[in-house]
Formats: sequence, structure tokens, C-alpha cells
Amino acid sequence: MPYARAVDAGSEPLEGVLWESAFWLVVLNRNQNLLGKTMIVLRRRLERVADLTPDEWVDLQAQAPMPERSLSADERTAIRAALGA
Repeated sequence: MPYARAVDAGSEPLEGVLWESAFWLVVLNRNQNLLGKTMIVLRRRLERVADLTPDEWVDLQAQAPMPERSLSADERTAIRAALGA
């Protein structure tokens, strides 16, 4: 069973997208046991990390630090509202 569904230009919008890059989506994790928990999701289906293209790998390295930044008060409020907390 796959852990994530494939996301492509023809699919319905993915909920909780915080930002996008050429190859990756940074999305808010539905499990908010840690407020602001995010996931970095490749835009195409891929079974093995070893199969990333060089461009995807470089872009991932650029995206990885982004979710670690502190959330602003407005972002925390928006997350709480979205989760009904």
C-alpha cells in the first residue's frame, strides 16, 4: 500500500499546500500533534529516493530547510482555525 497518492497537474488540488517549487510541494500534515508539522511531497510518483533526478535532488535540498522556520502568530492562528482547535 503506498503511503502517499500521486499528485499531478490533472488531479484535484492537494489540501494544505504551504508552498510549491518546480518539483516539490510543502504541505501541512493532517496529523498536527506538533503544531506546524509539514511534509515535503514530490510532484510525481517515485518508489525510491535513489531514482530522484539531479534537478529534483538539488530542489529538495533547497526546500528542506523551509519548513523548519518558525511559524508566525497569524500562521499558527490559521492552522488552529483550519483544524477546529
